[in-house]
Amino acid sequence: RIERGMVAVDNLFGSLWWHGSGWGYEHVARWIRNETLYGRYSGRFHPALGGVLETMLSLVADGRAFPDYATHALAAYNEEEFLMGLLSYHRQFPEPRVLEAAQRLGRSLADHHPMLADNHYYKSLAIGRLLDLAAASGDAAFRAAAVAIAEDQQLAMLRIFGSGPDQAQGGTHGAAACMILCWHLDLYRATGERRYLDWATQTWQAIRDRAFITGGLGEHLRFLEPPEHGQDLHDETCQHAWWLMANFRFWSVTGEAKYLDYAERILYNHILFSQLHRGEDAGFCALGNIDQGFRGQHNYICCDNEGLYALLETARYIVNVDAPRRDVAVNLLIPAEVNVVLDGQQVVRLNVETAYPVQGHASITVHVAAPISFVLRVRLPGGARPASVRVNNNSTAARTVAGHVEVNRTWADGDTVD
Repeated sequence: RIERGMVAVDNLFGSLWWHGSGWGYEHVARWIRNETLYGRYSGRFHPALGGVLETMLSLVADGRAFPDYATHALAAYNEEEFLMGLLSYHRQFPEPRVLEAAQRLGRSLADHHPMLADNHYYKSLAIGRLLDLAAASGDAAFRAAAVAIAEDQQLAMLRIFGSGPDQAQGGTHGAAACMILCWHLDLYRATGERRYLDWATQTWQAIRDRAFITGGLGEHLRFLEPPEHGQDLHDETCQHAWWLMANFRFWSVTGEAKYLDYAERILYNHILFSQLHRGEDAGFCALGNIDQGFRGQHNYICCDNEGLYALLETARYIVNVDAPRRDVAVNLLIPAEVNVVLDGQQVVRLNVETAYPVQGHASITVHVAAPISFVLRVRLPGGARPASVRVNNNSTAARTVAGHVEVNRTWADGDTVD
């Protein structure tokens, strides 16, 4: 699926936006984010990656990357997306000049966000990018700027979704709501302030109340209306992508398996369904309609990028390891071969074989150079229970904790859990 999605993103190179009007340079920023992330996974980088980065740096150097906040309603969005693109490149290829350009953008965001009137939610889209910049630069001033934006929005339940021009258009854009949800989880991790997590939890429930029964979201979420009237039926990949990622982040923060269950529902019912076949360059669709039952047209600008990003992020959560606790968790029942490192050097290879969700059986084979003790946890999908747990074809006692079946033993090469 990722390889097919990359066909579409590679094809976007010839149509990158360099005019900066309207939605700004978001197309460029998303393209460079996906190309660097894919290259990190695969070792294959687009040959034009460096040239695109140079053009981005020139836009910062001559001031064209800085929109006029007095006249441009999307100014904060334009800058935070451009900042995201620079930081994505810098994570893979650390260069002082890239970080310096990112810091210029970050200072502009910090200085200008009060100019956005009516507590419009666009300004909150900068929170996560400023936190990323603080982590990359070590400059706590950017974290303070992210907190200032959150405080400016007063942290009241859904206040940021209740005003501004989008309300007249039908509410808050679903993808933006989910991005802001992710950023408040990042705020909680960065500051330890419980109220950010509480805000995010309440907002998750409000979004969940307005989601389709299949797990996806309409394009606009009407938070000032009751849930039964709180969304439209316009089905679009970018909403599903960020709703998926918000649920993954909730799981990583809280450890509650219900968020993995919900992420899985979004993945199978919406993300995979929204990916088009090879005849349309394996991109993703927008403008579908749940009520009318059609998938919609190919959307190369936004959904090709956000759909692929969702798949790349999903890959991070198939298996997770907590090395200090000697805990290896298989979270998503997806056929996979995964290498994890324990004891700082010993590599454990897991082979996951399953036909889920068509069939309920899963088999995990452990490959190690020498016996090693750790806890293997395998997630039970919500509503399921293990009919049996067998190690090397022998029934074994196992307990279920936080939605995962746990097997704790000293593993030898070739041990298999069914």
